[in-house]
Amino acid sequence: MRPSLLLRPSIGWRSPVPIQTLPKRRYISAEALNRPIQIYRSLSDDPYLNLSIEHHLLQSSNAGSTILFIYFNKPSIVIGRNQNPWKEINFARQQRGLPTGEPVNATQPIHLVRRRSGGGTVFHDEGNANWCVICPPPDFDRDKHAEMVVRALKGIGCEGVRVNERHDIVQDVDPRNSPPTFKVSGSAYKLTRTRSLHHGTCLLESTNASSISELLRSPAEPFIKAAGVDSVRSPVKNLGKTDGEFRQAVVEEFKKMYNSPEINVNLVNEQEALAVESIRKGCEELKSPEWFYGQTPQFTLSWNPTSDDPRQRPENVLTNLINKDIASTLDIKLTIRHGNIKESFITGLHWTDEVAQDPNQAVNDALIGSPLHQIDFLSKLSRFCKDSPESLRRMVQVTDWLHAVFGKERSPLREKMAPEI
Repeated sequence: MRPSLLLRPSIGWRSPVPIQTLPKRRYISAEALNRPIQIYRSLSDDPYLNLSIEHHLLQSSNAGSTILFIYFNKPSIVIGRNQNPWKEINFARQQRGLPTGEPVNATQPIHLVRRRSGGGTVFHDEGNANWCVICPPPDFDRDKHAEMVVRALKGIGCEGVRVNERHDIVQDVDPRNSPPTFKVSGSAYKLTRTRSLHHGTCLLESTNASSISELLRSPAEPFIKAAGVDSVRSPVKNLGKTDGEFRQAVVEEFKKMYNSPEINVNLVNEQEALAVESIRKGCEELKSPEWFYGQTPQFTLSWNPTSDDPRQRPENVLTNLINKDIASTLDIKLTIRHGNIKESFITGLHWTDEVAQDPNQAVNDALIGSPLHQIDFLSKLSRFCKDSPESLRRMVQVTDWLHAVFGKERSPLREKMAPEI
């Protein structure tokens, strides 16, 4: 883990100096943001803070300036501005966290973040660098600064790295390998009328690289038809370089590119950053459920193929939670807008006589408006369940599936209602 924010590295993360020695001048002052060439490095590993610092640099710096910002985050899954978290993330796996090694069975949380730029979903941790370049729109090119990072990587001995046709940085290895090419850095962009932002990751020595594929593979994906941006999955690998090597190489390449050898790296600590109102409010926004879930474009989950989503549904993605006799008569269709259920349709359950004539109206009334990340389906629907063992079995299995496919824990009601199922 990186040192706490009460420390300031003098050379690398592993050479801490007490924060009392930090200069009193502000590194992200109006005067600093007006310089033509600027370089910043965050001393925080808070993903919400670092992305808010980045956004502040984009919005508040001189329109003609060019900025390099480097930071590392604690374990986080970061989705793009227009992505669907239920389609991108294995929430059940994310909720288990990551092993720390000490003490045995201890885990650390994985944070969930929706960034303000587009692009796909990425995993951040202390072994995965984040680099960002902000520049005037006429100077923007999707490959320009990725090529800068490639030159830096080659300078520290990373062979076979290049920018591919998707503007990602990849590493070609022995062509006899399968696959012969691995992704080491993904990119995303935010373009405004006066500024352009290009940021990317770079896998250096992540201890969690083997978990990335599982974390970013949602069991709900085969059942979801969504607007927005889908991630393109690629095999990944570490480059085997330290954070210090990467930072120094990228900073030097940036200085060379912009003919600014004397520019200093400004170190930004948490106290300074949070003293800036726009950064503090940015953190609050990124942490809010309304931002992470509520900004999701409208989507539909369907148990069966539909005219809008004719894909065949897999038989081995959580469908083992529902017996075949129930599955064959089941149909589920939920429409979710801004993270809340907008429409619902469920057939194949046994309803009470009170609602049997028009069960969909009852189900709609119970579910519509419910936030998907909070809803307890069994609690909402159980009062409409016919009082019989078979009816209860159907209700429990279907709501178990809904909870599992959306990465939610089983309903607390389940053990009271049907502990034997």
